[in-house]
Amino acid sequence: MSGRSSQTTAVGDTSTTVVTAGGVGLTKQGLEAKVGKTEEITHGVDAQGRPITSSKSTSGGLTLTDQGLGANVGHSKTDQAGTTRSVTGGVTVDAKGNTSVEAGYGMSGKSGSGVKTTFRAGHQVDA
Repeated sequence: MSGRSSQTTAVGDTSTTVVTAGGVGLTKQGLEAKVGKTEEITHGVDAQGRPITSSKSTSGGLTLTDQGLGANVGHSKTDQAGTTRSVTGGVTVDAKGNTSVEAGYGMSGKSGSGVKTTFRAGHQVDA
């Protein structure tokens, strides 16, 4: 089962489009749920007539299998100059009780070059 909605609002030269999507499904591995929201703003046009835009996006997910449970979330934002900044996070717990946590941050320019750092930590259960 999944759903999607879209709404566009315009005021003068600025327009905002918001798309929300989500769904729950059964896969070969187990149950999966996802949700996301994207907002794109058009601020007008540049001297060459190309649209000047910025955007932000947020997503999340949950997976439940016989092997364990996992959850993740992410958010990214692109400014009018084309610089994208993103953050991510997630956690997993397996059937034995082992846990891991991950967090990340990234930044890239309009050309695509950039940096990304990720931190991971975990706990292992010895039985």
